[in-house]
Amino acid sequence: MQANLRGQEAETDGNRWTPLGVVRFARPGWDTRLGPSDGALVDAEGVTFAPEFLENGRWLRIADLSSRYRGFWSTQFVHPLLVRCASITISRPGLTGPSFRNEFTLTPDGVLSVVTKTSRDDFRWAVTWPGARE
Repeated sequence: MQANLRGQEAETDGNRWTPLGVVRFARPGWDTRLGPSDGALVDAEGVTFAPEFLENGRWLRIADLSSRYRGFWSTQFVHPLLVRCASITISRPGLTGPSFRNEFTLTPDGVLSVVTKTSRDDFRWAVTWPGARE
């Protein structure tokens, strides 16, 4: 699993290459990319496996909010057949927005993700799963 805890804020060569959130799940024989890429962050929008929330009538993706949010990582248990870890996403000091905890259980067969909103506010929220657009 690959997760970006910080996203790129300024453009490099016309793009911002590193979005905030999970960009890959891997195991032998899998295409590790989530959706059509391994996460994306362009001027129009960003997308990763991460929470999103409704603010002022607009859905905002954490992947778009590199200047507003930071991620933190913790590991609870590591074994070749089982890893338990979590990512915590909170707004930067002086900025507002809901905070989230994503607990992961990784096994050779797959990944279990349990996302909870940890802040006490009334933001509606969901989780983005990057996928191909039609």
